[in-house]
Amino acid sequence: MRSTRLLFIAVPILVAIFLGSSLEAALRAAGEERRMVVVADTSAGTQPNLDTLASAWPGTILPTDPADRRYYLMAYRDQISPRGNTDSIQEFQTLLNQLQAGGGSVCEDAMLQALGFVGRNLPDSRVFLYGESAPEGDRSQLAFLINKLVQQGVRIYPSISGWCPQAKLTPDSMFSLAMLTGGFPFYHQPGETETAVTRAFNSMALADTLLLNQQEVDGVTVFPLDLDNTVTTLGIDEDETWY
Repeated sequence: MRSTRLLFIAVPILVAIFLGSSLEAALRAAGEERRMVVVADTSAGTQPNLDTLASAWPGTILPTDPADRRYYLMAYRDQISPRGNTDSIQEFQTLLNQLQAGGGSVCEDAMLQALGFVGRNLPDSRVFLYGESAPEGDRSQLAFLINKLVQQGVRIYPSISGWCPQAKLTPDSMFSLAMLTGGFPFYHQPGETETAVTRAFNSMALADTLLLNQQEVDGVTVFPLDLDNTVTTLGIDEDETWY
């Protein structure tokens, strides 16, 4: 049974999740975040996706966003590349229009590093993660990253259309990344990118999903990560790299 295959990355679990933050900070109300970040895969071959991303902006949710919301763009392939920020929906459109695909030498890319950059520098934000390949890293690194994103109030909404067969992480890791940070995943096939992007933009103000799937393990409340057909409880290891 899956429930009998629990592996603990580190302890304490619940205390570590909220170390340096409060429960109220973790459970952000829908739409409260004042930063919206688009993190886009610009590896070779992704230009059709990038064009779809630009054409789908801004989505129906954005005209009613708070007046003080700021928009940030982060590109990644083998490395990360911040592309700028603005408080203007129109100027952000220009930033999206300028995205160009090219380069990237391996299938596994710098997705986790890009999200780590957001976590360190842009707390209290909603992130639309858009790509078509797997992140470089393993489940321990992903669990550590999720823990930090929760502490920083960063909610992830991934829409990933492809994966690397040799990746250490499975596509299910995107579900955990979304649900455990309070976002929601949007799976799609390559031909469904326009619909998926529009749905994602229109759904980014939904209620926080952080605690939907919490479980009791040995009398302790934990947040399960189903990353590779085992369940790992979300913990923290300060020796891990905080990207």
